[in-house]
Amino acid sequence: MKHVLFILAMLFVATFQLAASNDAPSISIYSADRSIVLSKTGILADANSMTISNADGEVIFTHNLKSDKHRIKYDLGKLPNGTYNLEIDGTDHTEAYQVVMTDSNITLQEVETFHSPILSIDESNKVMINLESDNPESISYFIYDNAGKLVYDYSEVNTGTLNKVFNLEQLQPGKYKIYTSTAHFSQNIWVNL
Repeated sequence: MKHVLFILAMLFVATFQLAASNDAPSISIYSADRSIVLSKTGILADANSMTISNADGEVIFTHNLKSDKHRIKYDLGKLPNGTYNLEIDGTDHTEAYQVVMTDSNITLQEVETFHSPILSIDESNKVMINLESDNPESISYFIYDNAGKLVYDYSEVNTGTLNKVFNLEQLQPGKYKIYTSTAHFSQNIWVNL
C-alpha cells in the first residue's frame, strides 16, 4: 500500500510540474503603479522584441528582449487611459495582447497567437507551405522569376491547419523566388528548375 501511495504521489508531482511548465509567457500586471512585468520564461525565453502601440496602431514603445535577463518591468503610468496593443515577437511566433488602462486599473487580455509559415521544397521541385493558425489569418503566395517578374500570386484566409503544395512543373526552366507572407511573418526560398 505504501508503494502504491508513493507512486500516486510521484505521479501527482510530475503532473503538477508539467502543468507549471507550459509555454505561456509570464506576464504580471501591477495595477497600483500601472506597470507590466515580463518574466523571461516560457515563450518569452526566446522572444526577440516587445512592442506597445496605441489603438490606432502608432508604435509607442519597442524593446529588444534578447539582451535582457530574467524580469523586465515597464512603467505605463504616464500613458493616457485607453486601449493599447502589446506584441511579443519571436522568430517563429507572435503573441498579441490587449492592454486596457483606466485611472484605477490595468488589465491584460490575450488576443491572438500567430505562427510563421514553413516553406520547404522537395526533390521533385514541389513547394510545400505549412501554417498552423490559432486565429483566422490571411496568407499570400507569390512566385517571381529571376528578373523579378511576378508569375503567380494567390491569397486566402487560413482558419486552422494549412498544407499547400505548389507543383512548379508548368514553369519554364530557370530560377524562381517563392515568397509567402502573413500579417506578422514573411519567408522566401529560391528554386532552380
